[in-house]
Amino acid sequence: MITQTQGVARYARFFETLSPDQLADLKHYCTEDVLFVDPFNRVRGVDSMAAIFWHMYENTDDPAFKVHDWSISGHVAYIFWRFSCRTLGKTIEFDGVSRLLVGEDGKISEHVDYWDSAGAIWFKVPVIGWVLRLLARRLTLKE
Repeated sequence: MITQTQGVARYARFFETLSPDQLADLKHYCTEDVLFVDPFNRVRGVDSMAAIFWHMYENTDDPAFKVHDWSISGHVAYIFWRFSCRTLGKTIEFDGVSRLLVGEDGKISEHVDYWDSAGAIWFKVPVIGWVLRLLARRLTLKE
């Protein structure tokens, strides 16, 4: 049996080398009923989580995660990462943090992503982005 710390280290390496061919291996790192949450999705189950990543591969070019740091305390771990891809002729990059719940067996039972979807995506959409940038300027403290 692997420890919780070893499980998080394995999971972080898995994400850095993730590819469509490896999505079936997600079951080796997560529990069958894993909860996955990001700004656009909330699903339960390893197959549903894999489907989200499959969708990412179908709709972007060269998606990749680079893990910069991770830590664990008891059953809770955090991974700090950078995501990059190309879509619609543009390169997108943004940082995020994933909060993980780790079982005694080192498997992930909950993966919740925290990243700025407005700054990463919506600010770049022509009409919506203009409105959001205007709103952001109005809410920004002027010194």
